Amino acid sequence: MQNQLFFGQMMADMTGASVRLLEVEETTAAGAWIQAVLALGLYDSCEAVVQTSELFREKKRYIPDPYTGRIYQSANAARRLLYESIPFQKLQELLTPAAAMRHPDI
Repeated sequence: MQNQLFFGQMMADMTGASVRLLEVEETTAAGAWIQAVLALGLYDSCEAVVQTSELFREKKRYIPDPYTGRIYQSANAARRLLYESIPFQKLQELLTPAAAMRHPDI
């Protein structure tokens, strides 16, 4: 449960959008159930299923924190600069099988 709390808030802060944690925990099974009831013609749309089912009731909503969001944006900008500075041509040469034979510590 603590992971859900942390990652829900982190996702909201990183994207700047509110994130909803639903009552249903098995989202893959819930998605399959939605497809099944739609295929059976029991509902007209995904929205109708979600609006009428207790499974999709909101358990918690995470509101983005603008201050934390700016910290994530700064960290992402630094990561991007670092990533773009990597000489991928050289890295690719080092990762070839022949280079691995010359440098067994790679």
